Amino acid sequence: MSRPQGEGSGGEAGRCAREAVALHEGGNSSAALARIGEGIAEYPKDAGLRTLKAKLLFMLGMHKESLEASSRAISLDPGRAGAHATRGAALASLGDHAAALASFRSAIELDPGDATYHANIGLELHNLGRDGEAIKSLDRSVELDPGAAHAYGVRAVIRRALGSPEEALADLDRAVELDPGNATAHSERGATLAGLGRHEEAAGAFARLAEIDPGGADAHRNLAGCLLRLGRHAEALGPLGREIALAPSCGAHLNRAGALGRLGRHAEAIADFEAAAALDPHAAGPHFGIGIALFQLGRHGEAIASLDRALEIDPKMARAHTVRGESLASMGRHAEAIEALERAARLDPGDAKTRLCLGGALRAMGRHAEAIEALDLAARLDPNAAGAHMARAGALRAEGRRGEALESVERAIALDPESAEAQVNRGVLLSEMGRPAEALESLDRAIGRDPAGAATHNERGLALRAMGRHEDALESYKRALELDPGDARIHFNVGTALRDLGRLEEALEPFSRSAELAPDDPSPHHDRAVVLTALGRDAEAVDSFGRALSLDPKKAISHA
Repeated sequence: MSRPQGEGSGGEAGRCAREAVALHEGGNSSAALARIGEGIAEYPKDAGLRTLKAKLLFMLGMHKESLEASSRAISLDPGRAGAHATRGAALASLGDHAAALASFRSAIELDPGDATYHANIGLELHNLGRDGEAIKSLDRSVELDPGAAHAYGVRAVIRRALGSPEEALADLDRAVELDPGNATAHSERGATLAGLGRHEEAAGAFARLAEIDPGGADAHRNLAGCLLRLGRHAEALGPLGREIALAPSCGAHLNRAGALGRLGRHAEAIADFEAAAALDPHAAGPHFGIGIALFQLGRHGEAIASLDRALEIDPKMARAHTVRGESLASMGRHAEAIEALERAARLDPGDAKTRLCLGGALRAMGRHAEAIEALDLAARLDPNAAGAHMARAGALRAEGRRGEALESVERAIALDPESAEAQVNRGVLLSEMGRPAEALESLDRAIGRDPAGAATHNERGLALRAMGRHEDALESYKRALELDPGDARIHFNVGTALRDLGRLEEALEPFSRSAELAPDDPSPHHDRAVVLTALGRDAEAVDSFGRALSLDPKKAISHA
């Protein structure tokens, strides 16, 4: 803090001023103000003491009192530049930028070589929307004092506002170089870098700001924001936690909940969503978030209740209707799901995900033609969504339109070449179209991507059987059975392969096991009866065929 000159500066008033400055710099501002008060009482016409008082009051955030003290100093000595500058700073803090500009101009008339005054004029011109003039004042400030970090920082703010972020960044780099502990410069630098999409560097700037000002919630909030944009959700949890500790808000809890959700930590996310809801009971977002987390946890009934609460607050939240529809579909309530998804589609006709979910619900209801229509639209809205093409293929297959289904699957594969599911579906279609060799190629590719898919090995066995390769088919079925010993279809196929190979005695056990696992399916009973007949065990064959007949007379007779 500068030491004022004025009446008595070399004597008692000056000594009083020096003592007050020492007290302030020692951290005892109250004692400093008291000492200045004593000096003013003894030297009431000393403008220097009143200017010092105004500066100290300003530093303490007592802007009205600072304005009064600086105005009194000017009345005593109109030629005191520091008093005009302090008055300008107080006026600016009180929001009177036009009067502040006038005071800074008075200061600069008295001391035209003071770089700080030029910088302050630049800032006030910016506050008044006169950015062209502001830049000129700041250029002059930098010219007078190339080491003035403040001027570079202010000029950067204006340059960014004028749409010149690269120039602003150059100024901020210089400001930080000159004053490494300048929190404002680091903050502006981080914001400028983030605006340029340079989030890694922005995170570094905000991390430095958090070191300088660990008690500032904004630093932690902005650091977390950069980390989230970089997909570094686990790292973002630290600064998000610090932000919440310093300044808990609905937004902060929502951000942390979102990060936890991305990490699959949905139960923890719910706690943050609930905290957000408590802080802002009228916001739909927290309830929507709870619904999403519960949906991810498979707690669909609870998810629907939370989504209903969100929709009470905001009935037009299309995404909430969509997730509600997904939850209903997961519970097998497909008619209600369709209603919710159609509502979402009316609210947001351009959302591909809603159309995809609607197509799935319609398929589950056997309404395949309508499903195809919904999935066609989903694919048009998001041509790069492999899932839409996959679902469309399923609906087309159900309608018997296998050629078109194959085209959709191949489009899905082009979009997601690593998808094992798409290769399996292609293999199934090709098998059904009488092209088992091509089917086998797709199924082998699928196994290469996901060796643990029991259904894939089973389908591979079917393709091999169609090619007459019964030993190989049996090996594929056995591998499928190792992966999923509880699948009745696989046991049935093992029995079929053994029968194809003439190993009739061995075929009986897998047919029996298939019948145990799927007691309402007549096929294993029927095929077991066929094998028993071939073995000459007619009485047992009659029992098995009778069981098949009781389950499905038409199917059993047609097989017979």
